[in-house]
Amino acid sequence: MNVSQGLSYSEPGFDIFFEENVLRFTGKMEMFAYLAFEKFLHQLEEKISPAEACLIDFTELSYLNSRGFRTLVNYFLSSSHIFVLRINQKVTWQSQSLPMLVQLRPNRISIRP
Repeated sequence: MNVSQGLSYSEPGFDIFFEENVLRFTGKMEMFAYLAFEKFLHQLEEKISPAEACLIDFTELSYLNSRGFRTLVNYFLSSSHIFVLRINQKVTWQSQSLPMLVQLRPNRISIRP
């Protein structure tokens, strides 16, 4: 994997791309290989620039199942990076679930519509 080209992870129904400290989710994460997703997040941890906040763009992710959400929660709790979450207020799971992450790590996670 070439660092200058970023990092990506895809399965049928969704894509995740990381480049220039921006992580973008698109599609619908229903049934997927959770261990592979965890491995991707571990690789991501090494690619994020510690000098700036990492923007995580969920606006084009229409669905994330509870196991995937738990995987993200565990990742955010273990990471030392600062994250800015970009959410779509019109997507119910985003507007109701993602603000809870700010409560878990208020000094490390913020939300931007």
